[in-house]
Amino acid sequence: MRCGGGVYCKINSNPIIRNNIILNNWAEYGGGGVSFCQSNPTFVNNVVYKNSTDSSGGGLYLYGEANPYVFNNIFWDDSSATGEEISIESGTPVINYCNIQDTLWPGIGNISVDPLFRNPDSCDFHLTATYCGDSVDSPCIDAGDPNIIDSLLDCSWGLGGIRSDMGAYGGGDSLITAIFDDLPSIPDNFKLLQNYPNPFNARTAIKFILPEPQEVNLTVYDLLGRQIEVLVDEYREAGVHKITFDASSFSSGVYFYRLWAADVVETKRMVLLK
Repeated sequence: MRCGGGVYCKINSNPIIRNNIILNNWAEYGGGGVSFCQSNPTFVNNVVYKNSTDSSGGGLYLYGEANPYVFNNIFWDDSSATGEEISIESGTPVINYCNIQDTLWPGIGNISVDPLFRNPDSCDFHLTATYCGDSVDSPCIDAGDPNIIDSLLDCSWGLGGIRSDMGAYGGGDSLITAIFDDLPSIPDNFKLLQNYPNPFNARTAIKFILPEPQEVNLTVYDLLGRQIEVLVDEYREAGVHKITFDASSFSSGVYFYRLWAADVVETKRMVLLK
């Protein structure tokens, strides 16, 4: 691969890339793990490990005025001819809450310390945690973006009970979303699920569960508590319901969505990144 041995985004491609392990890739001209060119993706909760390039940016290489959002990632043990994990030829990325080897990268919440993967030689990139029987806690636990909360305290997923972990197993909601599709059509309990994807760019899905038919109201608010949009305000049957929120006309930031059903009210937070 000439650029971006593991992931390559070019010219107006703006995907959300999350919860991946990008491992043992090679590129000739830059970005052994990841390369972005004239694109503005959201790159969140990934592990970029042991990638290499004969040029610049063993982990990440940006050129062609690429302006991605990069946060909650771990860039570790990648190699390049020029010796750096991340190389920026042109562009103004936002790089926050990342663990980047050998470089205390400018930005909010970035660190440079051994992430303490459980067993990377066996491709186990979970973070060590005393809660799970390991001898020490990884410094990447509870070190991610405080606007993202890991929903579970689970040895196979999010270990942070306060805020998101860095790395492929943080980010709050992916495990819940994965098992959600297997729920029965007439569930036993009322529940509002975390939106997916989160963070999101323009569109995201919100799911909720009703144990019996009832009137429901699902409304989105901004950070100041102002009503932004009413997504549902009607009678709904029992079961699992999925609503798409289109935020293409709204600015980046933190939003809340609240569900009223009978005597129950639940609220969750979501992050819009453009």
